[in-house]
Amino acid sequence: MPLVELAYRKSSKPITYSVVMQFQFVLSLFATLVSIIWMAINKDFQVIPREGRNFGLGQVKYYLLLIAVAVAWQIASAGFLGIIYCTSSLFSGIFTTCLLPFTQVAASIAFHEEFTGQKGMSHALCLWGFLSYFVGEYKKTKTAHPIAYDKEKSELTDYNDTTEGGKQYNATQ
Repeated sequence: MPLVELAYRKSSKPITYSVVMQFQFVLSLFATLVSIIWMAINKDFQVIPREGRNFGLGQVKYYLLLIAVAVAWQIASAGFLGIIYCTSSLFSGIFTTCLLPFTQVAASIAFHEEFTGQKGMSHALCLWGFLSYFVGEYKKTKTAHPIAYDKEKSELTDYNDTTEGGKQYNATQ
């Protein structure tokens, strides 16, 4: 995720929705090619029909599940790239961490797994980290940012902004 954010920052053209979707396409294409090559080397394609036959819900549902999972991952990946574009890779990572407890609880319910104390503790720590981040962001945005008026440039400058010497504001705004 940080490398995606770095690529966005280093881009020579402005990042728009279509550029994010192109980025998603290239990442997915590369991941698909690597997976296909690796599956061919390991002869995993020969195992898929056997897994389908042995799947408890039937072979057709097995293939439908494979397709549904692939589509869900594409949607999730596009969402995470959008989160990185709109906020940062840090927030995307925190959002991913927040989803972990919910997926584990859903898996425990769906597959009738035992919910151990170790899983409970890891869920509590994930949620604690997520809430700590949001409380910190709330406190940070709640404080006023000092803005100074530069008479020579007749502009307002936000000296707390670290990008390119501060944000510039037109005096007529």
